[in-house]
Amino acid sequence: ELSNIFALSFNREDNLLIGMDTGVFIYDTTSKSMKNVFRIRSRSSDGFLHIADSGYVFHGHGSLILKSNDNGNTWDSITMINGSTNAMVSNSSGKLIIGARADGPILASTDNGETWKHEITNIDDQNVYTMIIDSNDALYAGATYGVYRSVDDGITWTRLNRDTITQVT
Repeated sequence: ELSNIFALSFNREDNLLIGMDTGVFIYDTTSKSMKNVFRIRSRSSDGFLHIADSGYVFHGHGSLILKSNDNGNTWDSITMINGSTNAMVSNSSGKLIIGARADGPILASTDNGETWKHEITNIDDQNVYTMIIDSNDALYAGATYGVYRSVDDGITWTRLNRDTITQVT
């Protein structure tokens, strides 16, 4: 049974990857079949699925970061962080950026996830729950105390002020 789904993403074969508290499933959109491709013993309600331009698929599951080079059919554990992974984005130059509930909420990799570096930022006292990147490589992070924007790969962040938001009725 599928339950506690925290991430959905299509791979490059147009099949649906399903991240859930016990692992990853792939739903084959052609054959309409589903298979469990990665089972995790420890449950987590935090995580992400991310398809990078490099073709790698990344899956964050609690403190574990996994990587696949075959559209999510097999997985390798690449690292663990001190905290919980929540979101990942990649910019146009291929830099991977993770938002987390951790000692440092922003982690970055410039080598397809082989190594990770904690980015010292001005939002280090917060948890990052979600992230998105726009077509100009500006990052947006939903964090403990609001929504923040970064135009320098996640090093400095500016809080979006509620006064600048136009209410739609």
